[in-house]
Amino acid sequence: MTEGHSIQTNNSNASASAFGWEFQRNAAIFLMLKNIKSANTVRVEGGTEDIEISLDNGKTIYSQAKSIENINSTSNVSDKLQEALRTLNNASQNDNVEKLIYITNIPNPLNDARSKPLFGIGGCSNIKFSDLPDVSQRKVNRIIQNRHYTIDTNDLSIIVIPFFGENEDNRYKHIKEEVSNFLQTCNIQDISAPQQIMKIWQNDFFVNSTISDLRFKIKKQEMVWAIIAHLCSFDRCRSDVILENCDEAMIFEIERNYSAIINNKAEDFQFFNKVLNDFNQYGLELRMTDRKSKFINEQWKQYENHFGIDNLDPEVKDCLIKLIIKKIIDIRYITDQIKKGAGL
Repeated sequence: MTEGHSIQTNNSNASASAFGWEFQRNAAIFLMLKNIKSANTVRVEGGTEDIEISLDNGKTIYSQAKSIENINSTSNVSDKLQEALRTLNNASQNDNVEKLIYITNIPNPLNDARSKPLFGIGGCSNIKFSDLPDVSQRKVNRIIQNRHYTIDTNDLSIIVIPFFGENEDNRYKHIKEEVSNFLQTCNIQDISAPQQIMKIWQNDFFVNSTISDLRFKIKKQEMVWAIIAHLCSFDRCRSDVILENCDEAMIFEIERNYSAIINNKAEDFQFFNKVLNDFNQYGLELRMTDRKSKFINEQWKQYENHFGIDNLDPEVKDCLIKLIIKKIIDIRYITDQIKKGAGL
Protein backbone atom coordinates (compact mmCIF):
# COMPACT_ATOMS: atom_id res chain seq x y z
CA MET A 1 0.00 0.00 0.00
CA THR A 2 2.80 2.37 0.93
CA GLU A 3 4.74 1.45 -2.21
CA GLY A 4 1.66 2.03 -4.38
CA HIS A 5 1.12 5.43 -2.77
CA SER A 6 4.74 6.32 -3.42
CA ILE A 7 4.45 5.43 -7.09
CA GLN A 8 1.29 7.49 -7.42
CA THR A 9 2.98 10.48 -5.82
CA ASN A 10 6.01 10.21 -8.08
CA ASN A 11 3.80 10.02 -11.15
CA SER A 12 1.87 13.05 -9.95
CA ASN A 13 5.08 14.98 -9.40
CA ALA A 14 6.37 14.04 -12.85
CA SER A 15 3.09 15.14 -14.40
CA ALA A 16 3.19 18.46 -12.57
CA SER A 17 6.81 19.03 -13.60
CA ALA A 18 6.05 18.27 -17.25
CA PHE A 19 3.07 20.63 -17.12
CA GLY A 20 5.28 23.31 -15.59
CA TRP A 21 7.87 23.01 -18.36
CA GLU A 22 5.09 23.10 -20.95
CA PHE A 23 3.68 26.28 -19.44
CA GLN A 24 7.14 27.82 -19.24
CA ARG A 25 7.94 27.52 -22.93
CA ASN A 26 4.49 28.72 -23.98
CA ALA A 27 4.80 31.65 -21.58
CA ALA A 28 8.12 32.47 -23.27
CA ILE A 29 6.41 32.59 -26.68
CA PHE A 30 3.70 34.84 -25.21
CA LEU A 31 6.20 37.26 -23.66
CA MET A 32 8.40 37.34 -26.72
CA LEU A 33 5.45 38.29 -28.92
CA LYS A 34 4.29 40.93 -26.43
CA ASN A 35 7.73 42.55 -26.70
CA ILE A 36 8.58 41.61 -30.29
CA LYS A 37 9.28 45.14 -31.51
CA SER A 38 12.03 45.80 -28.98
CA ALA A 39 13.27 42.23 -28.37
CA ASN A 40 16.49 40.73 -29.69
CA THR A 41 16.69 37.24 -28.19
CA VAL A 42 14.89 34.99 -25.75
CA ARG A 43 16.32 32.28 -23.50
CA VAL A 44 14.21 29.64 -21.76
CA GLU A 45 15.89 28.48 -18.52
CA GLY A 46 18.21 31.45 -18.41
CA GLY A 47 21.09 32.12 -16.09
CA THR A 48 18.92 33.91 -13.52
CA GLU A 49 15.28 33.35 -14.48
CA ASP A 50 12.94 30.93 -16.26
CA ILE A 51 12.56 33.33 -19.18
CA GLU A 52 15.00 36.07 -20.14
CA ILE A 53 14.35 38.41 -23.07
CA SER A 54 17.16 40.70 -24.15
CA LEU A 55 16.09 44.01 -25.68
CA ASP A 56 17.65 46.32 -28.23
CA ASN A 57 18.29 48.94 -25.51
CA GLY A 58 20.70 46.55 -23.79
CA LYS A 59 18.30 45.70 -20.96
CA THR A 60 16.56 42.44 -20.10
CA ILE A 61 13.07 41.31 -19.13
CA TYR A 62 13.32 38.69 -16.39
CA SER A 63 10.31 36.45 -15.83
CA GLN A 64 9.57 33.67 -13.36
CA ALA A 65 6.94 31.17 -14.56
CA LYS A 66 4.79 29.26 -12.07
CA SER A 67 1.81 27.06 -12.87
CA ILE A 68 -0.73 24.69 -11.39
CA GLU A 69 -2.10 21.66 -13.20
CA ASN A 70 -5.48 21.73 -11.45
CA ILE A 71 -6.94 25.15 -12.14
CA ASN A 72 -9.37 24.81 -9.22
CA SER A 73 -6.64 24.18 -6.67
CA THR A 74 -5.81 26.90 -4.15
CA SER A 75 -3.05 25.01 -2.37
CA ASN A 76 0.51 26.28 -2.70
CA VAL A 77 -0.61 29.50 -4.39
CA SER A 78 1.01 31.67 -1.73
CA ASP A 79 4.11 29.45 -1.78
CA LYS A 80 4.44 29.94 -5.53
CA LEU A 81 4.14 33.71 -5.13
CA GLN A 82 6.86 33.72 -2.48
CA GLU A 83 9.13 31.53 -4.59
CA ALA A 84 8.58 33.75 -7.63
CA LEU A 85 9.51 36.84 -5.61
CA ARG A 86 12.62 35.08 -4.32
CA THR A 87 14.01 34.41 -7.80
CA LEU A 88 12.88 37.79 -9.13
CA ASN A 89 14.80 39.35 -6.27
CA ASN A 90 17.90 37.51 -7.50
CA ALA A 91 17.27 38.86 -11.00
CA SER A 92 16.80 42.36 -9.63
CA GLN A 93 20.45 42.39 -8.57
CA ASN A 94 21.48 42.61 -12.24
CA ASP A 95 22.16 46.08 -13.56
CA ASN A 96 20.20 45.58 -16.81
CA VAL A 97 16.64 45.09 -15.53
CA GLU A 98 13.87 46.38 -17.77
CA LYS A 99 10.99 44.44 -16.17
CA LEU A 100 10.45 41.78 -13.51
CA ILE A 101 7.48 39.57 -14.36
CA TYR A 102 5.71 36.86 -12.43
CA ILE A 103 3.83 34.92 -15.13
CA THR A 104 1.40 32.20 -14.16
CA ASN A 105 -1.81 30.38 -15.03
CA ILE A 106 -3.18 30.77 -11.48
CA PRO A 107 -6.46 32.76 -11.75
CA ASN A 108 -5.93 34.40 -8.34
CA PRO A 109 -2.12 34.65 -8.16
CA LEU A 110 -2.01 36.69 -4.93
CA ASN A 111 -4.61 34.47 -3.28
CA ASP A 112 -6.72 37.39 -2.07
CA ALA A 113 -10.25 38.56 -2.83
CA ARG A 114 -9.38 42.19 -3.53
CA SER A 115 -7.03 41.58 -6.46
CA LYS A 116 -8.81 38.55 -7.94
CA PRO A 117 -11.21 40.60 -10.16
CA LEU A 118 -8.25 42.36 -11.77
CA PHE A 119 -7.06 39.13 -13.29
CA GLY A 120 -10.39 38.51 -14.99
CA ILE A 121 -12.07 35.34 -16.07
CA GLY A 122 -11.13 33.69 -19.34
CA GLY A 123 -8.71 36.29 -20.68
CA CYS A 124 -5.06 37.20 -20.17
CA SER A 125 -4.15 39.89 -17.64
CA ASN A 126 -1.06 42.03 -17.24
CA ILE A 127 -1.17 44.02 -13.98
CA LYS A 128 1.57 46.34 -12.77
CA PHE A 129 2.33 46.35 -9.07
CA SER A 130 1.22 49.99 -8.85
CA ASP A 131 -2.23 49.02 -10.20
CA LEU A 132 -2.88 46.44 -7.49
CA PRO A 133 -5.24 47.33 -4.63
CA ASP A 134 -3.48 48.70 -1.55
CA VAL A 135 -4.16 45.56 0.45
CA SER A 136 -2.56 43.43 -2.29
CA GLN A 137 0.44 45.73 -2.51
CA ARG A 138 0.90 45.44 1.24
CA LYS A 139 0.83 41.63 0.95
CA VAL A 140 3.63 41.65 -1.61
CA ASN A 141 5.60 44.27 0.32
CA ARG A 142 5.39 42.19 3.50
CA ILE A 143 7.06 39.27 1.71
CA ILE A 144 9.74 41.59 0.34
CA GLN A 145 10.40 43.22 3.71
CA ASN A 146 10.28 40.03 5.80
CA ARG A 147 12.83 38.38 3.54
CA HIS A 148 14.99 41.48 3.16
CA TYR A 149 14.55 41.59 -0.60
CA THR A 150 15.56 44.63 -2.61
CA ILE A 151 13.09 44.36 -5.49
CA ASP A 152 12.09 47.66 -7.04
CA THR A 153 8.33 47.18 -7.29
CA ASN A 154 8.20 49.81 -10.04
CA ASP A 155 9.67 47.08 -12.28
CA LEU A 156 7.25 44.39 -11.10
CA SER A 157 4.22 43.04 -13.00
CA ILE A 158 2.02 39.97 -12.75
CA ILE A 159 0.72 38.26 -15.88
CA VAL A 160 -1.95 35.56 -15.89
CA ILE A 161 -2.47 33.34 -18.93
CA PRO A 162 -5.39 30.86 -18.79
CA PHE A 163 -3.56 27.62 -19.59
CA PHE A 164 -5.18 24.37 -18.48
CA GLY A 165 -6.88 21.12 -19.46
CA GLU A 166 -6.01 18.12 -21.59
CA ASN A 167 -7.66 19.56 -24.70
CA GLU A 168 -5.04 21.43 -26.72
CA ASP A 169 -7.62 23.88 -28.06
CA ASN A 170 -8.24 25.03 -24.48
CA ARG A 171 -4.68 24.81 -23.21
CA TYR A 172 -3.07 26.73 -26.06
CA LYS A 173 -5.99 29.02 -26.89
CA HIS A 174 -4.40 32.27 -25.70
CA ILE A 175 -0.93 31.42 -27.03
CA LYS A 176 -2.44 30.77 -30.46
CA GLU A 177 -4.40 34.04 -30.21
CA GLU A 178 -1.17 35.93 -29.54
CA VAL A 179 0.47 34.28 -32.56
CA SER A 180 -2.59 35.17 -34.65
CA ASN A 181 -2.51 38.79 -33.45
CA PHE A 182 1.12 39.10 -34.45
CA LEU A 183 0.50 37.63 -37.91
CA GLN A 184 -2.38 40.06 -38.39
CA THR A 185 -0.08 43.01 -37.66
CA CYS A 186 2.11 41.63 -40.48
CA ASN A 187 -0.92 41.50 -42.83
CA ILE A 188 -0.64 37.70 -43.03
CA GLN A 189 -4.09 36.31 -43.81
CA ASP A 190 -3.85 32.53 -43.46
CA ILE A 191 -6.23 30.67 -41.17
CA SER A 192 -3.88 27.69 -40.79
CA ALA A 193 -0.73 29.71 -40.06
CA PRO A 194 -1.24 30.50 -36.31
CA GLN A 195 -1.59 26.82 -35.38
CA GLN A 196 1.40 25.73 -37.48
CA ILE A 197 3.68 28.58 -36.41
CA MET A 198 2.76 28.03 -32.75
CA LYS A 199 3.79 24.37 -33.00
CA ILE A 200 7.08 25.23 -34.68
CA TRP A 201 7.90 27.75 -31.96
CA GLN A 202 6.82 25.38 -29.18
CA ASN A 203 9.33 22.85 -30.45
CA ASP A 204 12.10 25.46 -30.87
CA PHE A 205 11.55 26.85 -27.37
CA PHE A 206 11.51 23.34 -25.89
CA VAL A 207 14.86 22.54 -27.52
CA ASN A 208 16.26 25.85 -26.24
CA SER A 209 15.25 24.95 -22.66
CA THR A 210 17.18 21.65 -22.84
CA ILE A 211 20.52 23.20 -23.90
CA SER A 212 22.71 23.82 -20.87
CA ASP A 213 24.99 26.33 -22.61
CA LEU A 214 23.34 29.66 -21.78
CA ARG A 215 24.90 31.29 -24.83
CA PHE A 216 22.33 29.49 -26.98
CA LYS A 217 19.39 31.84 -27.36
CA ILE A 218 16.54 32.10 -29.82
CA LYS A 219 17.02 35.15 -32.01
CA LYS A 220 14.05 37.17 -33.20
CA GLN A 221 15.29 36.64 -36.76
CA GLU A 222 15.03 32.86 -36.25
CA MET A 223 11.43 33.17 -35.13
CA VAL A 224 10.69 35.30 -38.18
CA TRP A 225 12.31 32.80 -40.55
CA ALA A 226 10.04 30.03 -39.23
CA ILE A 227 7.05 32.09 -40.39
CA ILE A 228 8.57 32.83 -43.79
CA ALA A 229 9.49 29.18 -44.38
CA HIS A 230 5.95 28.05 -43.54
CA LEU A 231 4.21 30.68 -45.64
CA CYS A 232 6.37 29.93 -48.68
CA SER A 233 5.96 26.16 -48.44
CA PHE A 234 4.67 23.95 -51.24
CA ASP A 235 1.49 23.14 -49.34
CA ARG A 236 0.35 26.71 -49.94
CA CYS A 237 1.38 26.63 -53.61
CA ARG A 238 -0.83 23.62 -54.31
CA SER A 239 -3.99 25.51 -53.52
CA ASP A 240 -2.85 28.78 -55.10
CA VAL A 241 -5.04 29.68 -58.08
CA ILE A 242 -2.54 32.34 -59.18
CA LEU A 243 -0.65 29.74 -61.23
CA GLU A 244 -2.46 29.26 -64.54
CA ASN A 245 -2.20 25.87 -66.30
CA CYS A 246 -0.78 24.25 -63.15
CA ASP A 247 -3.18 21.83 -61.55
CA GLU A 248 -2.69 20.34 -58.10
CA ALA A 249 -1.40 17.00 -59.36
CA MET A 250 1.25 18.68 -61.51
CA ILE A 251 2.45 20.89 -58.63
CA PHE A 252 2.70 17.83 -56.38
CA GLU A 253 4.78 16.01 -59.00
CA ILE A 254 7.06 19.01 -59.45
CA GLU A 255 7.54 19.30 -55.70
CA ARG A 256 8.59 15.65 -55.55
CA ASN A 257 10.97 15.77 -58.48
CA TYR A 258 12.30 19.32 -58.67
CA SER A 259 12.27 20.75 -55.13
CA ALA A 260 16.06 21.17 -55.18
CA ILE A 261 15.90 23.26 -58.38
CA ILE A 262 13.13 25.44 -56.93
CA ASN A 263 14.90 26.08 -53.64
CA ASN A 264 18.32 26.64 -55.21
CA LYS A 265 16.99 29.07 -57.80
CA ALA A 266 14.99 31.00 -55.19
CA GLU A 267 18.26 31.42 -53.26
CA ASP A 268 20.31 32.41 -56.34
CA PHE A 269 21.10 36.04 -55.49
CA GLN A 270 21.53 37.30 -59.07
CA PHE A 271 18.43 35.57 -60.37
CA PHE A 272 16.46 36.58 -57.26
CA ASN A 273 17.34 40.25 -57.84
CA LYS A 274 16.59 40.08 -61.57
CA VAL A 275 13.08 38.73 -60.95
CA LEU A 276 12.37 41.31 -58.25
CA ASN A 277 13.75 44.21 -60.31
CA ASP A 278 11.57 43.16 -63.25
CA PHE A 279 8.55 42.77 -61.02
CA ASN A 280 9.08 46.14 -59.34
CA GLN A 281 8.81 47.85 -62.73
CA TYR A 282 5.84 45.86 -63.97
CA GLY A 283 2.16 46.83 -63.92
CA LEU A 284 2.44 49.50 -61.25
CA GLU A 285 -1.13 50.60 -61.97
CA LEU A 286 -2.49 47.17 -61.00
CA ARG A 287 -3.57 45.90 -57.59
CA MET A 288 -0.86 43.77 -56.00
CA THR A 289 -2.72 40.45 -56.41
CA ASP A 290 -3.52 41.14 -60.08
CA ARG A 291 -0.02 42.46 -60.68
CA LYS A 292 1.60 39.34 -59.29
CA SER A 293 -0.72 37.02 -61.22
CA LYS A 294 -0.18 38.79 -64.56
CA PHE A 295 3.58 39.03 -64.07
CA ILE A 296 3.97 35.32 -63.28
CA ASN A 297 1.69 34.04 -66.00
CA GLU A 298 2.70 36.48 -68.75
CA GLN A 299 6.42 37.06 -68.12
CA TRP A 300 7.70 33.62 -67.13
CA LYS A 301 9.03 32.80 -70.61
CA GLN A 302 11.74 35.46 -70.40
CA TYR A 303 13.45 33.39 -67.68
CA GLU A 304 13.58 30.06 -69.56
CA ASN A 305 17.25 30.46 -70.49
CA HIS A 306 18.27 30.71 -66.82
CA PHE A 307 17.43 27.09 -66.05
CA GLY A 308 18.94 24.70 -68.61
CA ILE A 309 15.80 22.58 -68.62
CA ASP A 310 14.97 22.56 -72.33
CA ASN A 311 14.40 18.80 -72.31
CA LEU A 312 11.45 19.04 -69.91
CA ASP A 313 7.87 18.57 -70.97
CA PRO A 314 6.56 22.08 -71.90
CA GLU A 315 3.75 21.96 -69.35
CA VAL A 316 6.10 20.90 -66.56
CA LYS A 317 8.63 23.57 -67.53
CA ASP A 318 5.86 26.19 -67.60
CA CYS A 319 4.70 25.27 -64.09
CA LEU A 320 8.22 24.86 -62.66
CA ILE A 321 9.37 28.33 -63.71
CA LYS A 322 6.13 29.91 -62.49
CA LEU A 323 6.54 28.24 -59.10
CA ILE A 324 10.07 29.59 -58.75
CA ILE A 325 9.06 33.13 -59.73
CA LYS A 326 6.10 33.02 -57.35
CA LYS A 327 8.27 31.77 -54.50
CA ILE A 328 10.79 34.58 -55.01
CA ILE A 329 8.06 37.24 -54.97
CA ASP A 330 6.36 35.64 -51.96
CA ILE A 331 9.59 35.45 -49.99
CA ARG A 332 10.36 39.12 -50.67
CA TYR A 333 6.97 40.53 -49.75
CA ILE A 334 6.24 38.16 -46.90
CA THR A 335 9.70 38.92 -45.49
CA ASP A 336 9.10 42.67 -45.73
CA GLN A 337 5.70 42.38 -44.00
CA ILE A 338 7.00 40.22 -41.17
CA LYS A 339 10.19 42.25 -40.66
CA LYS A 340 8.08 45.38 -40.31
CA GLY A 341 5.74 43.70 -37.83
CA ALA A 342 8.68 42.37 -35.79
CA GLY A 343 10.65 45.62 -35.80
CA LEU A 344 13.56 44.27 -37.83
